[in-house]
Amino acid sequence: MADAIDTSARRGAGATRRRGISGKGCGAQPWRPCLAFAFEEKLRVNVWREGLRRLGLPVGPWLRDAKRAVRQGAPDHTQLCVHDGLAISLGDLKQHALRTRRGVQRVGVA
Repeated sequence: MADAIDTSARRGAGATRRRGISGKGCGAQPWRPCLAFAFEEKLRVNVWREGLRRLGLPVGPWLRDAKRAVRQGAPDHTQLCVHDGLAISLGDLKQHALRTRRGVQRVGVA
């Protein structure tokens, strides 16, 4: 993670942005060593297993690509390959098996 922090903004502080997650960190006090950080997920995509079951689709690594497509704002007509020639449109998957909400923020001090 240290290689992803941009320290050019200010000495002792940095920020990163990767795959829909942004992070910030800084050394808070010069006289007492500590580290403060915050990570914020822009959009959370959850899979509803019951919806997958109703569509007859398996849980698997293909869902990672589906979540990425949603986060990147791909159009609903985008076809996702489930396995061995079986495909589904992103719109159908979003309607029946994917739920989106605002991302979460994690903050800590060490």
